[in-house]
Amino acid sequence: MDLIKSTSATFWISQALIIGSLSLIAYLCGLLVRHGNVLVNYTRKVNFFALFLIPNLVSYLALPGVSRHDHAEDRLLHSYARSLRRANTRADTRGRHDVPVL
Repeated sequence: MDLIKSTSATFWISQALIIGSLSLIAYLCGLLVRHGNVLVNYTRKVNFFALFLIPNLVSYLALPGVSRHDHAEDRLLHSYARSLRRANTRADTRGRHDVPVL
């Protein structure tokens, strides 16, 4: 139960950091547009990249000891990929059964 509470607390702290930092970046970009004579398109690009980079940085910094690799998810993806490969193979005229369909 302590692990669940600890994980829950870490999750909410990381979410607060993500929302806070994205809000701060958006606010600062807005100030640059209004008072710094920066075009909106450039600040939109900054916000776009921050939207993808900040959550990764926060999860990397907030959970340094936790493995971010879920092996069960890997097994599921590999089995799905195997089933797709089996479905996308066909026999050609020489009898080979492992030729992928393009």
